[in-house]
Amino acid sequence: MANSLLLMMAINVASVSFLSCEVREFDFTIKEVMNFLECNIREFDFQRQDLNVVTILPLGESITSTGVLDCANKCSLRVNECFNFIYDKSSHQCILAYIDVGSNPTLDLKSPNVYRSCKDVTDTTQPRQLVKLTSGLVVMCDTQTDGGGWTIFQRRVSGAVDFNRSWAEYRNGFGDYGVGDFYLGNENIFCINSKARHELRIDMEYKGNSYNAIHSSFDFYSEADAYKLSVNGYGGNTWDSLTVLNNNQKFSTYDRDNDESNEENCALKFVSGWWFSHCHSANLNGIWGSTGYGTGLVWIYVTGPFDSVSFSEMKIRPLP
Repeated sequence: MANSLLLMMAINVASVSFLSCEVREFDFTIKEVMNFLECNIREFDFQRQDLNVVTILPLGESITSTGVLDCANKCSLRVNECFNFIYDKSSHQCILAYIDVGSNPTLDLKSPNVYRSCKDVTDTTQPRQLVKLTSGLVVMCDTQTDGGGWTIFQRRVSGAVDFNRSWAEYRNGFGDYGVGDFYLGNENIFCINSKARHELRIDMEYKGNSYNAIHSSFDFYSEADAYKLSVNGYGGNTWDSLTVLNNNQKFSTYDRDNDESNEENCALKFVSGWWFSHCHSANLNGIWGSTGYGTGLVWIYVTGPFDSVSFSEMKIRPLP
């Protein structure tokens, strides 16, 4: 019954149901499947006429399938060939789209220049590498820390980039990979996280010492849920400041107040976008180098409320 309901919900998302074959697990909740489909339909923008495999990729095949999950499994069993699929409910046909290296070299999953995720990057000679994902998104990977495989979505190294940005800017991402300060964008974080379950790692430096905070469970919601952040399972070499006030909170910016405070806009008061409640115990998007109350790059158990870390990276890695 649960799988039937999940299938019905998935098919109703669009006239053509689509999933990326990057997914290897199917014990998703209905909400997770809905979020996943929303992300990937927007990414690839498939329409009804795209049921013709030729319009998607030069190679493919159509086979009978019992449903969208069965179709996903058939694609996953062809991991070296199948790039994505469409399940046609009316004909019960699973259309598998294969990669033609000659016609689509940028989509070659075996190419060293395109990856499913940072976890697939095997060259660890450089600790930070820019790579292109199969979705087309360019990301910065941490290839060395704790075995590598981390996709960095927030980085502060110099204060060259202002992090007091609008909702739209935090949604789409901003900054400069060359400078080293950037925010990947909440929509990009959501799309990456919708394809697999992830863990979260935060690295910081303060007064010459290195600190890390690791959460074994990382959930990141869609824009409809204001990019809510939820983490569990803590480890690290400092106390957990994130979950004191900021866990299970929606994202807020100066022009989109989603915090729990009835008295003030926390994003406006603390000059940054973040997952505020009443207001924060950690905020790594604050004002670079600030020693004002709560306005700096704060990790309360490291910096206290009146100082800033001198380096921060927030990153996620797919779970095994």
